[in-house]
Amino acid sequence: MELAECVVARDPSALNILREKAHGLIGNDGLVDAIAVSAAFHGFVRIADAIGIPYETAGFGNDAAEIREEAGINQFHRVSAEI
Repeated sequence: MELAECVVARDPSALNILREKAHGLIGNDGLVDAIAVSAAFHGFVRIADAIGIPYETAGFGNDAAEIREEAGINQFHRVSAEI
Protein backbone atom coordinates (compact mmCIF):
# COMPACT_ATOMS: atom_id res chain seq x y z
CA MET A 1 0.00 0.00 0.00
CA GLU A 2 2.83 2.39 0.85
CA LEU A 3 4.43 1.70 -2.51
CA ALA A 4 1.22 2.49 -4.40
CA GLU A 5 0.75 5.70 -2.41
CA CYS A 6 4.31 6.80 -3.28
CA VAL A 7 3.65 6.21 -6.97
CA VAL A 8 0.51 8.34 -6.82
CA ALA A 9 2.22 11.02 -4.69
CA ARG A 10 5.16 11.14 -7.12
CA ASP A 11 7.69 11.12 -4.30
CA PRO A 12 10.90 9.73 -5.86
CA SER A 13 12.98 9.65 -2.68
CA ALA A 14 10.34 7.79 -0.68
CA LEU A 15 9.71 5.53 -3.68
CA ASN A 16 13.39 4.56 -3.82
CA ILE A 17 13.37 3.61 -0.13
CA LEU A 18 10.13 1.63 -0.41
CA ARG A 19 11.25 -0.05 -3.62
CA GLU A 20 14.31 -1.43 -1.82
CA LYS A 21 12.19 -2.50 1.16
CA ALA A 22 9.64 -4.22 -1.11
CA HIS A 23 12.39 -5.90 -3.12
CA GLY A 24 13.74 -7.43 0.08
CA LEU A 25 10.29 -8.64 1.13
CA ILE A 26 8.73 -9.85 -2.13
CA GLY A 27 11.65 -10.18 -4.53
CA ASN A 28 12.12 -8.85 -8.04
CA ASP A 29 9.03 -10.45 -9.63
CA GLY A 30 6.77 -9.30 -6.79
CA LEU A 31 8.18 -5.79 -6.97
CA VAL A 32 7.59 -5.59 -10.73
CA ASP A 33 4.00 -6.79 -10.23
CA ALA A 34 3.35 -4.30 -7.41
CA ILE A 35 4.72 -1.35 -9.39
CA ALA A 36 2.82 -2.41 -12.52
CA VAL A 37 -0.48 -2.70 -10.66
CA SER A 38 -0.11 0.64 -8.94
CA ALA A 39 0.91 2.35 -12.18
CA ALA A 40 -2.03 0.75 -14.01
CA PHE A 41 -4.57 1.94 -11.44
CA HIS A 42 -3.08 5.43 -11.50
CA GLY A 43 -3.37 5.33 -15.29
CA PHE A 44 -7.00 4.12 -15.21
CA VAL A 45 -8.03 7.19 -13.20
CA ARG A 46 -6.24 9.49 -15.64
CA ILE A 47 -7.92 7.80 -18.60
CA ALA A 48 -11.36 8.03 -16.97
CA ASP A 49 -10.78 11.72 -16.24
CA ALA A 50 -9.56 12.37 -19.78
CA ILE A 51 -12.58 10.81 -21.45
CA GLY A 52 -15.06 12.31 -19.01
CA ILE A 53 -16.27 9.30 -17.05
CA PRO A 54 -17.91 10.77 -13.94
CA TYR A 55 -16.93 9.26 -10.62
CA GLU A 56 -18.27 11.80 -8.16
CA THR A 57 -20.33 9.56 -5.89
CA ALA A 58 -18.20 6.43 -5.60
CA GLY A 59 -15.18 8.32 -4.26
CA PHE A 60 -17.16 9.32 -1.20
CA GLY A 61 -18.88 5.99 -0.57
CA ASN A 62 -22.16 7.24 -2.04
CA ASP A 63 -22.42 4.62 -4.76
CA ALA A 64 -24.86 1.70 -4.52
CA ALA A 65 -24.29 -0.12 -1.22
CA GLU A 66 -25.02 -3.52 -2.71
CA ILE A 67 -22.37 -3.01 -5.41
CA ARG A 68 -19.77 -2.04 -2.78
CA GLU A 69 -20.63 -5.13 -0.74
CA GLU A 70 -20.64 -7.49 -3.75
CA ALA A 71 -17.30 -6.21 -5.03
CA GLY A 72 -15.71 -6.36 -1.57
CA ILE A 73 -14.99 -2.64 -1.55
CA ASN A 74 -16.23 -2.27 2.02
CA GLN A 75 -13.28 -4.40 3.12
CA PHE A 76 -10.76 -1.72 2.08
CA HIS A 77 -9.37 0.29 5.00
CA ARG A 78 -10.18 3.72 3.61
CA VAL A 79 -13.79 2.84 2.77
CA SER A 80 -14.47 1.22 6.14
CA ALA A 81 -13.00 4.26 7.90
CA GLU A 82 -15.31 6.62 6.02
CA ILE A 83 -18.59 4.67 6.20
